[in-house]
Amino acid sequence: MKMGQDMLVKILLTLPPKTLMRFKCVSKWWFALINNPGFVSKHLSNSANNNLTTLHVFLARLVVQRQHKEEEEEENPKCNSTTKKGETEEVLSILEFCRDDDNTDDEHSNSCSLVGVQDIIIPQSFIQNIGVPEQPFGIQGHCNGIVLLSSEDSLVLCNPGIGEFIRIPDEPYLPMWALDQPDDHDGQEHMETGFHTGFGYDPVSNEYKVVTFTTYFQEVDEDCRTFLSRHKAVVYTMGCDFWEEINTDSLETETTLFWPKYFQMSFKGMCYWLGIEQDKELFPFDSVGHRFHANGTLIISFDTSREVFHGIPLPSELQQFVRSDHLYLKLTVWNESVAFFALAVNDRQYPEPYEMWVMDDDFKGAWTKHFTIEGTDDQIRRSKPLALWGDECLMVDSHQHVVFFNLCTKKLKHIPIETEDKDSIIVYVNSIVSVMGRSHKLKSIENTCSDKDEDAIVVVDGKRESCRRWYSYSVWAIPPADVSHRIKKVMEGLQAEFGGPEIEPHIPILGSIQMMSREDALNKFKFAPMDDIVVKVDRVVTKNYYHQCVSLLMDRKLFENAEQWSYHFGFYNSSMPYLSLLYGKLTEEERKKAGEIVNILDESITSLTFRITHFALYEIDNDDRSLKSWTRIAEIGR
Repeated sequence: MKMGQDMLVKILLTLPPKTLMRFKCVSKWWFALINNPGFVSKHLSNSANNNLTTLHVFLARLVVQRQHKEEEEEENPKCNSTTKKGETEEVLSILEFCRDDDNTDDEHSNSCSLVGVQDIIIPQSFIQNIGVPEQPFGIQGHCNGIVLLSSEDSLVLCNPGIGEFIRIPDEPYLPMWALDQPDDHDGQEHMETGFHTGFGYDPVSNEYKVVTFTTYFQEVDEDCRTFLSRHKAVVYTMGCDFWEEINTDSLETETTLFWPKYFQMSFKGMCYWLGIEQDKELFPFDSVGHRFHANGTLIISFDTSREVFHGIPLPSELQQFVRSDHLYLKLTVWNESVAFFALAVNDRQYPEPYEMWVMDDDFKGAWTKHFTIEGTDDQIRRSKPLALWGDECLMVDSHQHVVFFNLCTKKLKHIPIETEDKDSIIVYVNSIVSVMGRSHKLKSIENTCSDKDEDAIVVVDGKRESCRRWYSYSVWAIPPADVSHRIKKVMEGLQAEFGGPEIEPHIPILGSIQMMSREDALNKFKFAPMDDIVVKVDRVVTKNYYHQCVSLLMDRKLFENAEQWSYHFGFYNSSMPYLSLLYGKLTEEERKKAGEIVNILDESITSLTFRITHFALYEIDNDDRSLKSWTRIAEIGR
């Protein structure tokens, strides 16, 4: 009796990747079926839905070498280990956990068991072919069964389930300076350049993308004023053999830069990092020893389709912790929503309880606290949560051991696995998505872009646009009417030459207030210090920013007043006061020309002195480059 094709396909969809790779040899029909994008998508969907009963975890585990290198090579010629007998080494592994609910009378007891460990061996021939020395690979990210690995010299995409590896070519765009570079290099000082990488899936183009960017380097002008440079970012599309530079304007506000630092995950066409918000300009006491006074921690997302970054504020309840080092955060996915674990560590001997926050469905940056873990066991309180699997919370304890914590029974289950890199542990999905060539395109991926996303996407002129909006608030010092009129004339002259949005003359006293509701911002503003200030223009300044592209630098007296506003709103540092004359992306030559035009349009503008008597609170949408949605919601003055 022959098995029907439909039944055969259903059976094949349940098989693990390695088995399917072997079955390609059965016949041409089987080969074509298993390579078919529709079959690949359905297999991926089945694997994702199977995590209700089976969990796969990808990590670098610590193992003790039990034989000499020569002995191991005889048993496994593909092995690339250089560890001596008795030494500890990191091994990339996939752990498989299954539920064994039938073996317990308590439905909430720890019912997960480790049923398999698969070590991932990077073939020696592959390492030799890509021309890099033997060195450990770290786990950078994961999406739909594809893992991004990194070493000091290279990035590698692999699907460990089917044994495919491919090295990503080096990118040519991002700057690199050595830490010991002389101060007079190119006439500027540069400090450490950080590189950070993420990986995700674009559901619109059906492409997998790697994004890499610089986090910072500093420039010092002729007056020894220190500025953070704008980010540079590049994107590599899997299946292509080149990188493309992308726009990073959305990582900038009027007075700050968003720094993506720690890649967390990819979900529904978005990549997510933990990052910080940092003032663009540093002062000598800030930059000593490469220390920075950040405005706070935030989540930074990257839309893989539009290739645009967004800053997402954390819940206002965590505001007291985000400007210090006393906050552990870990992003995860819960019930098809973005969520994160938060552990606020205070000055006491033990940390506060864990909390899990879930992003609301309206995608407007609102968060809801879902639960709190209040374990009484000291070991629980010292462990770091990583992911949820039903009632089980996957954690790494203070001794770097993998444990499961049951949220209902508050019991721990220890797993005989040790890891040194808890931040690189990922929940893995088995798939047969290829990393070779362009055959990886999928017809649809249910677990990546579901129907629930429809209310978050609109189509404008045939283009996909995101409806996500996160607002920040800004306190502006408003010049008198006669001064504003004079400055407007200069702005109009610059816009006629270089374009750019229409700007209301203002000086940001407090440029970016995140993690605060409109009501809280209004209450703070209502009782803010209100002193008249006499300010003087110091000089015309041009910078390689979108905001403050051409601006008037005010004297330091206004900065001292801005400090009072900063402390009132809970910040520990404030920005130097600039009055922007032009927003835009200009070349160095164009910026020089713009500075000359300012002096032509108003020869005495650098000697301008005026009194500030009015302040305004604005609600800012940093994604709106037209500024049309920027709204004045309150003002005070005499």
